[in-house]
Amino acid sequence: MSNSVVLRTRALPTVRPWQRTVAACAGALIAVQLICRSIGWFDTFPDTFDTWISRPFDSFYDWVLDNQFTSPIFTRFFTPMSDAIKWMIDTFTGYVLALPWYGVAAIAFVVIARTGRWRMATIAAVAALVPGLVGLWEPTVDTLVLMLVAVLIAVAIGVPLGVIAALDRRFERFLRPVLDAMQTIPAAAYLVPAVMFFTVGVVPAAVATIIYCLPPVVRLTTLGIRGVPSDTVEAGTVFGSSRRQILFKVQLPQAVPSIATGVNQTINMALGIVIIAAFVGAGGLGQEALEMLRQRRTGRGLVVGLCVLCVAILLDRLCRSFVERRERGTTTTSEHRRWMLMAVAAIVLVVVGRAAHWTAFPHDFGVKWADSVDTAVKWVRDTFHDQASWLNDTFIREVYVPLKNWVGTTIRWPVWVLLAAILGYAVRGWRLALFGAVSVFMIGFTGLWLPSSETFVQVSISVVIAALIAIPVGIWAGRHARIESMLSPVLDAFQTIPSVTYIIPFVMIFDVGVVPGIIASVIYAFAAGVRVTALGIKQVPEVTVEAATTFGATGRQLLWGVRIPLALSAIMLAVNQLILMTIAMVIIVGLNGGGALGYKLVESFQRQLIGQGVEVALALTLMAMVLDRLTQALAARSQPPSAPA
Repeated sequence: MSNSVVLRTRALPTVRPWQRTVAACAGALIAVQLICRSIGWFDTFPDTFDTWISRPFDSFYDWVLDNQFTSPIFTRFFTPMSDAIKWMIDTFTGYVLALPWYGVAAIAFVVIARTGRWRMATIAAVAALVPGLVGLWEPTVDTLVLMLVAVLIAVAIGVPLGVIAALDRRFERFLRPVLDAMQTIPAAAYLVPAVMFFTVGVVPAAVATIIYCLPPVVRLTTLGIRGVPSDTVEAGTVFGSSRRQILFKVQLPQAVPSIATGVNQTINMALGIVIIAAFVGAGGLGQEALEMLRQRRTGRGLVVGLCVLCVAILLDRLCRSFVERRERGTTTTSEHRRWMLMAVAAIVLVVVGRAAHWTAFPHDFGVKWADSVDTAVKWVRDTFHDQASWLNDTFIREVYVPLKNWVGTTIRWPVWVLLAAILGYAVRGWRLALFGAVSVFMIGFTGLWLPSSETFVQVSISVVIAALIAIPVGIWAGRHARIESMLSPVLDAFQTIPSVTYIIPFVMIFDVGVVPGIIASVIYAFAAGVRVTALGIKQVPEVTVEAATTFGATGRQLLWGVRIPLALSAIMLAVNQLILMTIAMVIIVGLNGGGALGYKLVESFQRQLIGQGVEVALALTLMAMVLDRLTQALAARSQPPSAPA
């Protein structure tokens, strides 16, 4: 009997299709990298590309300067438009400054009090008084009027466009990608073409603000019109109403809350550009904030931020008062009479104050009381100087510089073009792949590959740090209503205070450079990430949570197995917002020694280098759009499958 030998072999692990795909893509990237390094032609983009975009725009700007008083396109279009906007701003400014010191507060109180919301009216009135009491009334008026004019024009353009888009599907399909691009483009990029056609001053700032603020009005007007119940529209049609009557008497009145939300978002976006507008001579609180940054005055910078916050509160409460209904039913006769008496009293007080020339505030507390903040920051700087220097130097030496070199020079640019194509194809398909590859190539075509790669590193580091903080806090707030209510006013303040305010104390502690810019970018973007994440956690169906609890899931299992997977789409949208808001900080980072595209953009404004400004704006826009499209596509892919009907 022979002994049989049984050979036992261990089964090889199964290779899944996605693993083969990842391996193939990684191999392709490595191969392209090795080929580029061996050939040596692709170390950097050719220097000749640097002039292909800038020279035509520089030549065009020279032509504008030579022909702005004679060419019909200026004398019949741009100059009348500029004069009209300037007239509106000057007229409103004159009217507001002519009021007595309490005039704006009295008018705001009466307008809001007519809804019965006395607390809201009081808060708005106090917000109108604070800038004057700290000695910043005139800059605040300049900012307030600039915002009012920009918002009014944006509404006048955006509401009709939104109505047309709601009634015409083809126009809406044409308008949607345009609005997507407008919402993705960084605010600073709008200033370059505005300066090109309107030179420097308050007019280009207003034009850039109008364009930047237009998308939310259009989108929410369209949403409001389409949100009107179809049976309501059908009822109007049955009773013989024409299409115009249905629009103006049925659809638009019921869409007012949505339109007002769009106006509110427009106001918030206008506040976001008010500081950047100071780079083109808009003045106002933006100029005050930049001056405090140059002087390294943290306390006084916070006072300027407080004034911007007051402007936001005032306009927000006024806007809401025209839309929100009363808390207690309809207005009674006695309440109506009381409001009429208040209105008459306010008018009398304003007229008397105007006649008596009570335009100056009776007491000016100034901003010296804020110097204690400067003292505190200086104490922190002096006490922890060695630790701050070590942290700054270590971060620059061990993290930032290696990453910058790796992204900008070690990895050749064709690899990044291929990587953008691979990621785009993986998350959405060949269209996004083509868009990503062309966009990354065009960034290099601007001649700004190294500054763009440096900006990409700054944005990436800021987004990672902000996400590590904002997403856990957002999950915590989404699970606990009390925590969310406590964080809400803090987040409101973070989203309203000018971005330049955040960087001042860190410039004093760490000195100029990239570190203060990254910290300020994290703080500026933090609030948006928390809000979107918390919203996603709250929107997880309670039925699903209860079902998991019934089957014995622990709190940890509920979080990691139910809430976070179902809220993953919202978390990706939170990352998307972090990216866009961090890119919006690029110019502030560049202003404080951060270099990269931010410095190039500041240099373009200061030296009137329009061609370079166009290149920087194009590179920033393409970077923002690629990152936005990728994260939006990932968010769409992360949505949980809908339940069967």
